[in-house]
Formats: sequence, C-alpha cells, structure tokens
Amino acid sequence: MKAVIPIKGLARAKQRLAPLLSATERRALMAHMIDDVLTALVRCPGITGLVVISDDPAVRAQVRGYGARILAEPLAENDFECQPGEPLSSPGVQGFARLNQVYAMAAKILAGEGEKGILMLPADLPCLGEADIAEILKVHDEPGVTIVPATADGGTNAMALSPPEIIAPAFGEQSGQRHCAMAGAKGIKARVLTLPGPGLDVDTVDDLLALMELPPGSATRGFLEDSGIAERLLRPGVARTGRQVVA
Repeated sequence: MKAVIPIKGLARAKQRLAPLLSATERRALMAHMIDDVLTALVRCPGITGLVVISDDPAVRAQVRGYGARILAEPLAENDFECQPGEPLSSPGVQGFARLNQVYAMAAKILAGEGEKGILMLPADLPCLGEADIAEILKVHDEPGVTIVPATADGGTNAMALSPPEIIAPAFGEQSGQRHCAMAGAKGIKARVLTLPGPGLDVDTVDDLLALMELPPGSATRGFLEDSGIAERLLRPGVARTGRQVVA
C-alpha cells in the first residue's frame, strides 16, 4: 500500500503557533514532524512507497532522502478553492476543499496506475509509530475504508482506502463521521481505530503540551526539549489556544 502525504510550504507552516514560536522554530518543528512520519512509514513493511504532494523546494529535498515520489500540487479547480501556491490546509472550509482536492488528485493517479489501496495521512503526526501503521494495515479490508480519528476533535488523522477512490476524501470538521457515512453509502462498514500516537496532530499550544505528556522517542519531542521550547511551554502565562478543529 502506498502512503499519500500532502505537505504545505514550510514558510507558512503551523501559523497558529506564531504567538509562541518564531517562524524559524515553526519551520524546524514541521521539518522534524515530517521526519517522524516518513521514518515510521519507511520502517513498515506493508508500505510499498511514499507519495508526497508539495511544491516547496525544501520539503522536496527533505523527502527525497526517504525515497519519496513527489507530485506537484494541482491547479485549483474553481474559485472556492485556494489558488495555486496557497497552503494545502489553510484554515477554514476553503483550505479543506484544497486539501481534499490534493488527496483526490493523488488517489486518481495511483488508481490509474493499478494501486489497490492507499493510506492518506498528514505530516504533522509526530507520535505516529511503525506499530500504528502496521495495526491500520492489519485490520484494513479490501475493499474497505479504515479511519484513525483525531483524539481531540472529530477529524480524520489517517485513512486507508481500497481501492484508492472507493470514497472521495472529505477531510474537515467532523470528517470521521462523514467518511464513515460515505463508506456506508457504498455498502461498506468503515473500520475505526482509536490510536493515541496518530490520534495527535500538532496545531496548537495545547497539542504541544499533549505531545510532551506522551512517552519520549520522537525527533519532534527531542527538538522541543533541545531547543528550549518545552521549557517555555511550561512557563506561567503561556497562552493556551485551545484545540481547534483540524483535518
């Protein structure tokens, strides 16, 4: 099964963390999360290849080190979606429409090449482990839809699809329920896995705090500690942004 990972430009990554982290720190944070996600994927025997969608030269250079195939971002289909060059997952419905367009493009390409299944997931899952991916693949049926929901909200943090276009990607607010309903409409009962590692995606200060409460071992966790960000998080007066709805 191929893994499909959209990655927006590092220069605009994690802007909701701007009150706490500098632009340089946000870039480094995102780069470490990319390393964590791709490392877990390449270590899992069931993943036969990585497909990254990004136009960012720095991202492309980084993922080539993992043997990833790189696809260019598609042109926007209409005025509702982001224009070319805008981030893949900018806040709001418009950003999710763009993200879904990107996932759909990759699914169409891979289906046309004869792939029987794909795993869609973002690059901001620093606690994703090889065992998590193996568990997803173990329970996944063909044909089938397998979903790992976000721990903090109703989003979807990973989704396996066999065949790749069995349902359309519909990431966004409460997308876990939406994906399940879409699978049901096709006569398929979606499998839902609750996994703490891939259940945590990082977008807010609260997400960083949650990451610090999980067992150490990720490159992202090491970066937070070595950079002094972890210490800064615990200082009195640090604003808590709360958990915001993400894909």
